Amino acid sequence: NAGIIIIGDQNTRGFTFTPQYVVLEGSDALPSDVTMLAGKEADQTPKIQIKVQATPIYPGFYKIELKVANPLGKIVTPGQWTFGSYNDVSQYPTKFYLDNEMVTPGFVVNDRMQFAGFYSVNDRQKQNTGREDRPGYKNQLLFEFELRKRPNEIKEMLLKAPHGFEFE
Repeated sequence: NAGIIIIGDQNTRGFTFTPQYVVLEGSDALPSDVTMLAGKEADQTPKIQIKVQATPIYPGFYKIELKVANPLGKIVTPGQWTFGSYNDVSQYPTKFYLDNEMVTPGFVVNDRMQFAGFYSVNDRQKQNTGREDRPGYKNQLLFEFELRKRPNEIKEMLLKAPHGFEFE
């Protein structure tokens, strides 16, 4: 019943996880019989439980990506996430540590953009911009977006994509 618990604090309420994960490149392999539960504590803070079955999780370097939905509203104060490994995760929060807990900062969540999407182009424009819509091919995409309000200062905007996509 050993495993790992990841739990947020009061400023992480609103994040909703699914019990799915993807092991990322460069990670040690997790045992195939590991199970994952995702839910919320009584105070609505998110909790993820990664539970060992017959095969232990050996010491190593693990990188996983979890599916999560952001809160519907703003989060102006970054939360904190606590990671810990325990002798019996089903007895959490009774803590029989295998390793000391680790706390890492979260991030703020801004209001949703007014609009964002791919800029529509005709066939001639696709050809002129080098757009190639076939899987596995490099592509030239044009994005459009509208913010709810004008930023107070000029800063670089960071555009992120799901795992597996790359921007140059």
